[in-house]
Amino acid sequence: MKALILSCNTGGGHNAAGHALQEAFVDAGHRCDVVDTIAITNQKMSNFVSDAYLNMVNRMPEAFGMAYNLWGNMSSEKRKSPLYYIRKMDSKKILRLVERERYDTIIATHIIAAESLTVLKKDEFLLTTPCIYINTDYTCVPFEEDVGCDRIIIPHRDLMEEFLDHGLEKDKLLPLGIPVKKVFSNGPEKDAAREELGIPKDASMVLMMGGSMGFGNLPKYTAALKKAFDHPFLLYIICGNNAEMKESLEKRYADDPSIRAVGFTDRVADYMAACDVLMSKPGGLSSTEALVSRTPLVHTPPIPGCETANAEFFNDHGISFAAGGPEEAAEKAKLLCDNPEVREAMREAQKENAYGSCATDIVLLAEQLLKEMRPE
Repeated sequence: MKALILSCNTGGGHNAAGHALQEAFVDAGHRCDVVDTIAITNQKMSNFVSDAYLNMVNRMPEAFGMAYNLWGNMSSEKRKSPLYYIRKMDSKKILRLVERERYDTIIATHIIAAESLTVLKKDEFLLTTPCIYINTDYTCVPFEEDVGCDRIIIPHRDLMEEFLDHGLEKDKLLPLGIPVKKVFSNGPEKDAAREELGIPKDASMVLMMGGSMGFGNLPKYTAALKKAFDHPFLLYIICGNNAEMKESLEKRYADDPSIRAVGFTDRVADYMAACDVLMSKPGGLSSTEALVSRTPLVHTPPIPGCETANAEFFNDHGISFAAGGPEEAAEKAKLLCDNPEVREAMREAQKENAYGSCATDIVLLAEQLLKEMRPE
């Protein structure tokens, strides 16, 4: 089988889900490509959309939240969304790619890609090609009632009612989780991870992440942690691609060996395994990585929109603590660091709510759908 995964460069989560699936397809002996949906039709437009998204959520998060709410009000199962008609103009280019490369199955990890596949399904071009959409947030995002893929993967069984209320078909919904790379579910034990990373085994350790682009006022949270802790601790700050933030933190804390700024790294799973508590914004993918790896988690205030729902879902299920600002986040991080019973209770809740085999399950689903739709 040859699979095409359609992602979108609006933050790192959708691509991370795509690459986790690619890993699972390759492990199962299949070929698999991960492609930016918008770049298929226009690379400059893809760059523009990516830059516009990152600038808005970083510099004007409230404006993004207002736009998200507006999209939610526009969203209705009674009519197609504007996004559907926008994607209709470019969907034929995706079809040509599918036909040229002879893909047997297509998986969308972003609503934009799902709308393109919906157009091609509706116009009867992909009737025998399994199309799967993966929701990468813990809520039904605007315009998902449009999605006409053969199956829709949602993050958790407790979200079924919400998706049904938005008009999605029950027979198409499967609560399989959000795909993350297998290293998060099969990662090292804490002591082994610390030894590998050169971190003392007996120290309290907080890991702080700001997403792939290092969003958030990391210096303010660092100061709050230093104020909250009344005993020595280590703080590792993963700044992602935000080199300017990493340099700023290194200069500010040059004389403090307990604080380490880390740039982009492919060892996030090791750092999660090594830490006592993770502080992170509530992105769907990073939160799921923490969930699957059973990493005690404090969510910093979300970018308004789907991250708000992510934080609420995790907090309500006891699989993270949601914080309203730096001081509260620091106090909750200290609570988890200082109380093994509290940490273990959260880790047990995470174990009960994690879908660690999601990527493998989606590969099995794709194989089954292909047999059903192409029985020859």
